Amino acid sequence: MKDEANVVHNRGNAQHSGTGVRQLDKWLGDTRWDVIHFNWGLWDLCYRHPESKVQGRRDKVRGTLTTSLEQYEKNLDQLVTRLRKTGAVLIWANTTVVPEGEAGRKLNDDLSYNAAAARVMQNHDVPIQ
Repeated sequence: MKDEANVVHNRGNAQHSGTGVRQLDKWLGDTRWDVIHFNWGLWDLCYRHPESKVQGRRDKVRGTLTTSLEQYEKNLDQLVTRLRKTGAVLIWANTTVVPEGEAGRKLNDDLSYNAAAARVMQNHDVPIQ
């Protein structure tokens, strides 16, 4: 896509939607964006415990949920509201399916988080891909 588009990813890991709320202005900078394809979710629906030895301290049994479903929806609303100000075409990508046996995520939580995201995207007329 060398002569068609510049594809940019934020430096590092965007983590959960709360990180997005805090960092979005920095990530956007003063660049003029044409299209922004974005996603949050897997970090939000992850349970973590400080004593877990699993990657990212994941632990769906003893851990604490990173972002409640209610807060996730509020965060996404804030993020979309801010992204709209760029004038870019916005495209939302659904959260990845939680695989069976995942240490820090519960099966089918992705369905609830995707439903919450769908409500926000529908309210803002953002297509879902």
